[in-house]
Amino acid sequence: MVDTVWLTTHNFSIGSNNRLELHEKLKRTGEIAEKQVCNFGDKDLAEQLTAAGLPAQGNLTVQNIGGGPLLMFNVSLPKLLHGHSLAETGPADLDRCIDGIHRQLSFAGVDMDRQDIASMPVARIDYCRNIAIDGPMAEYMYMLGACSLPHAEKVPQPFGTVLLRNASWQFTAYDKKGEILADTKQRIAAGLTKDTPHNVLRFEYRIIRGANVRRILDNRRTFTECYDLDLSRHKVLEKFDKLQLDVTVKAAIGSSKLAQLFATCSHAAVKNNVAMPAILAAVNYDLDLLRSYLQLRYSEKQVRNILNEYRAWLYEIKVPAHRDLWQEMRSKLAA
Repeated sequence: MVDTVWLTTHNFSIGSNNRLELHEKLKRTGEIAEKQVCNFGDKDLAEQLTAAGLPAQGNLTVQNIGGGPLLMFNVSLPKLLHGHSLAETGPADLDRCIDGIHRQLSFAGVDMDRQDIASMPVARIDYCRNIAIDGPMAEYMYMLGACSLPHAEKVPQPFGTVLLRNASWQFTAYDKKGEILADTKQRIAAGLTKDTPHNVLRFEYRIIRGANVRRILDNRRTFTECYDLDLSRHKVLEKFDKLQLDVTVKAAIGSSKLAQLFATCSHAAVKNNVAMPAILAAVNYDLDLLRSYLQLRYSEKQVRNILNEYRAWLYEIKVPAHRDLWQEMRSKLAA
């Protein structure tokens, strides 16, 4: 539903015993720009949060914008509640999210009413959806990597991630368990191991800046207004439906026997399944002709054993069924 959210407010105060650090930057005009920062992931602060029974999640900034101090707080809501972002937040989690945000702000030394958090304006919001996939992750990423999206540029990413963006929004898909496994804290919190299959594909639609949030979400602007399960699903699916894919790429991946072999067999078995068809095709599936070739090198016992392997393979061979990965992704996003 909602992954990371950026919230802002002018309605707050900072206590004397706060945990914010003052950062200064020299502007081109010669003026000194100041902002106060609290990064909850910093080692020393994270230890204090853990001792207080709070998650080491979130970032807080205070600086003068628009004639007065503006507070901006951003946090991954699943990490705030669960310690990892493999989980998804739902409608029933809104109060828990508000409580969690209020505790983090209070820990930093920010004083504001809990009830005001629900009405904090949203400066950015990331809607997300996880789907469990049926085939190898590489197939889905290859297919999505061949897509374009109107009014967006494709940004080069490491293998396992596809990102399309413009100045207003980003749409991305990536190997979610792969991301979690690369982060020790999240991996432990999610209970994953190195043997965990990479079978969760994450889609995210990220709306950048408050003006775009209001425009794209039909004048919704507050945390409560934007925290909407139906809206998030609709927006992610709407953007997915605008992806444009070459039909030849889709057909090639959907009927790929090699992809199925790598998904279900050892590398040695894949080699056998690739080599055996090529060898049999070369002799037009005539085992007697193949025998004559084998007899040039192998003993009769070896020839019999090798031919038995080919007979067994011919007996068990199965033509892979066509799989429509595109329809699979869409139907799961729409569910």
